[in-house]
Parts: sequence; structure tokens; C-alpha cells
Amino acid sequence: MINQQNAISSLTSLLNEASYQDRHKKVGSFTRNRKLPFQTVVSMILRMVKTSIQIACNWLGAFMNTEPVSKQAFSQARQRLSHTAFQEAHADGLRVIYSKAPKDGLWKGLDSQNLTN
Repeated sequence: MINQQNAISSLTSLLNEASYQDRHKKVGSFTRNRKLPFQTVVSMILRMVKTSIQIACNWLGAFMNTEPVSKQAFSQARQRLSHTAFQEAHADGLRVIYSKAPKDGLWKGLDSQNLTN
């Protein structure tokens, strides 16, 4: 449980880093203060497991106590992200979890992160 909390706090700080945002957004995107900043778009994508886009936008509006954004606005904001943002966030989460408990990643004595076919 502590490792999960560490991973979440690490992800939160990573999303707030200006250098992380600059590496993973398209040029000229997310420069103005809008309803859907970089952190919000990434968080919504990570949170959307099995809901529709509009349900997630409605949830965000209720959560932030604002008018919900349209699904088209979210889709346009999503297009301004690079897929590498999620790759780096995933790698950071694994680094945090396995640095605290390195034996958790072992399968029959082998490091599951470095297994090859």
C-alpha cells in the first residue's frame, strides 16, 4: 500500500513538472489557461477505464465544480499529447514501486522487467 502511495505521489509530481510537459506535448499546445490543462487531460485518460468520454467529462465537471467540457474539446486536447507521456509515466511508476521492494518483481528468481523471448 505504501508503494502505491509513493507511485501516486511520484506521478503527481511528474505531471506538474514543466520539463515533463514540454517533452510530451505538441509545440504550441497547452500554453493558455483553459478548462483542460495538461495534467487534467493526462489524469482523465489514466482514469477512464470503461466509461465513455462524455461520462468522464461530466464527472470532471462535477468534481471540479465547473461546467463539464464537451467530448470534442477533450478529444482535441487529447490529440495534443504524445504517447511518450504515458510511457515515461509508466516507467516512473515501475521504478518507484520496484525500488522500494525489488523482490516483488521476481518470477521464479528472474527479474520480470528484463525477461526476453
